[in-house]
Amino acid sequence: MTKERFVVEGMTCNGCANKIKQHVECIESANVVNVNIEAGSIEVTFDEARTTSEEVKMAIHHAGYPVIEETVKTKSSCQCCSTK
Repeated sequence: MTKERFVVEGMTCNGCANKIKQHVECIESANVVNVNIEAGSIEVTFDEARTTSEEVKMAIHHAGYPVIEETVKTKSSCQCCSTK
């Protein structure tokens, strides 16, 4: 099982969260494990042999909410790593 966090634009209340959850859980191997309305995020587990991250994103999109792509950037204080 894969657990992935999706940041969802426009999810502002329990109604939004429930609508998204219903769409995601229509995917047979997907299960919503956490919804954080304040952060606008949803955590989903799914069987990567049967479902892809893209399918989960499309389910969220079909609920009427775009998924925001997050880019995580880390800075290293190590001299050799910071020059790469």
